[in-house]
Amino acid sequence: MIKTTITISRQMGAGGSYIGQLIAKRLGLKYIDREVLHLAAQEFGCDEETIAARSERVTSFWERVLGGLSFGVPEAAYNPPPLGNFSDRELFEKQTQILK
Repeated sequence: MIKTTITISRQMGAGGSYIGQLIAKRLGLKYIDREVLHLAAQEFGCDEETIAARSERVTSFWERVLGGLSFGVPEAAYNPPPLGNFSDRELFEKQTQILK
């Protein structure tokens, strides 16, 4: 069985959701938009906004290194905790699992 995935990148207000729904209907595919965010948020026990923010930006190598080095050092500048208590890889794997 062949699985088909179509992704649509768009600017805010460009009608990407509307176009995506039309394409899915015409091709007989399931349309998924915020459903992945909702399901991932349930799995990780956080809100959809946290998942959306983490999905849009991957933590850089230096952010991970410096964040780890500054942990517990009072002289270090305050670094807010990462959004959600899960790694970028865990989020990617969970979203992949949801889409399967």
